[in-house]
Amino acid sequence: MEFKELFEKTGFKVKENRFLNVPPLPYIVFFDDQIHKGADGSKTVIVNHNLEVQLYVKSIEDKTDLKKLEEVLDSINVDYERIIEWMDEDSIFKVGYQFEYIEKKRR
Repeated sequence: MEFKELFEKTGFKVKENRFLNVPPLPYIVFFDDQIHKGADGSKTVIVNHNLEVQLYVKSIEDKTDLKKLEEVLDSINVDYERIIEWMDEDSIFKVGYQFEYIEKKRR
């Protein structure tokens, strides 16, 4: 699955790992740690994605930005954990989403 394209459906700027030049709020940074398994002698057929998606927003009172990302996550039918953190030095919120996505590769 192309996670960058998936998260771009929110309409926010999206980057894997980090932005070199931080865009205006809101924006998304995501991390995709992977475990490859299920090799049958020719190639791995299962990829276990452990994802952390960080949504940076100015405010969480209006839940519109959070809902946009959560609708995207709901569209791929995953259970996720949401953690909200105040970034005092930047005066913004980081809303972290953690979930696992198991992908079976086609041969």
